[in-house]
Amino acid sequence: MKPLMILACLLLCGGQAVAGGYDFLRKVGVNYTTFPTEMTEEVLVITHQQAGELVDAVGPVFVAENRDTEILCVRPVDGNHTLVVYAQHNPDFSDDYYRVILITYDQDGKWCDAMLDRDWSSDWTVEVGPGQNAQRAYSSSLDFSSHTTFTRTNTFRQYDQGNYNAPQWLVRWHQSYEIDKDGHFHVTEVKEDERSGNVAAIDHEILVNMRLYSLLMTPILGDNTMEVWNAFIPEAEATYGGASKLLANGIVSAELGDLYLNNPQRFVQWMGTHRDGKNHLMPYFERCDCIIDGESVRQEVSRLTDSQARKHLEPIVADWE
Repeated sequence: MKPLMILACLLLCGGQAVAGGYDFLRKVGVNYTTFPTEMTEEVLVITHQQAGELVDAVGPVFVAENRDTEILCVRPVDGNHTLVVYAQHNPDFSDDYYRVILITYDQDGKWCDAMLDRDWSSDWTVEVGPGQNAQRAYSSSLDFSSHTTFTRTNTFRQYDQGNYNAPQWLVRWHQSYEIDKDGHFHVTEVKEDERSGNVAAIDHEILVNMRLYSLLMTPILGDNTMEVWNAFIPEAEATYGGASKLLANGIVSAELGDLYLNNPQRFVQWMGTHRDGKNHLMPYFERCDCIIDGESVRQEVSRLTDSQARKHLEPIVADWE
């Protein structure tokens, strides 16, 4: 992410900082005098070893590998929990390769819940006609409204080179979250807020893809993640002109693979216990045979305590490689 993009994403709040109260950070050697409680353009760089203790412990998809990790802000949630927002940059890729991670910790520094965003911002060139190009840009920001509530706002636009603030079309939507007494995240609202310009049919399809990317920022442990995805699928199918076209596209199945990795047991439990026609995710899950590892998912299914859920899923994943 370029410095100006970082500034655009982070200058939503002031630069207030607080001293003390975050002993679990100092225990791993993060010995800054103060920690920002709001997003600012200043970030606190931590080492790969510190990132390993603070971030990697959540699970395999959070492993930092060779990514450079920065703390964007540290916020008290209540008397027992703290929220830390991280950004990670992979030096082997371009400056635009960032992912943002939110983790809540208890007083002992044990993680309580986490969310990972894999595509915080990006821009690219598209051909809109013979010899005609335009730019597309996707950006996100966080806005904290209280100690326990915040909103991620996403903006997707197409514009002529050099005219970022005068887009041909623009769509903006948000996802709101709250943190409960156990430090768990919950998605409270997903809603489109603004649409302007001429969004062509093919651009509607690209928009569905971007909406799915943003929905990957869902909790590892929060209990309504699958419901949020399930509720969005009918809207996505309508945008594509029907379920068959969206199924053929394959984008939902591909993103379900990432959603599965966030919490495999929660994923198969929900799939196995939602066996009626209201499970809009099932047709896409059935096409994940080349996306989700077969041995892994069969092990998760075998762990289900609900025998009917196991019976429902076992034939679906039996032949997955």
